[in-house]
Amino acid sequence: MFGIEAVFIELLFKLTIALFALVGVRFALLWFDRIIGVAPFIGWINEADDMAKAVYYGLRFVAVCLLVGLALS
Repeated sequence: MFGIEAVFIELLFKLTIALFALVGVRFALLWFDRIIGVAPFIGWINEADDMAKAVYYGLRFVAVCLLVGLALS
């Protein structure tokens, strides 16, 4: 059958790795939030408006996902 089983197994394996990578990224970002102790940055992020927080957290997540993707490829 042209190796369709191997293709499905490889796809499932890659999706599993991607899922674990996303979970790892999320925990790494939570850890970074906990260890950051720079007072001016903490004050800025607590007093920032919603759009600034959304851009910061979103771009940070994308950047870490890109790093993990490059490391896994």
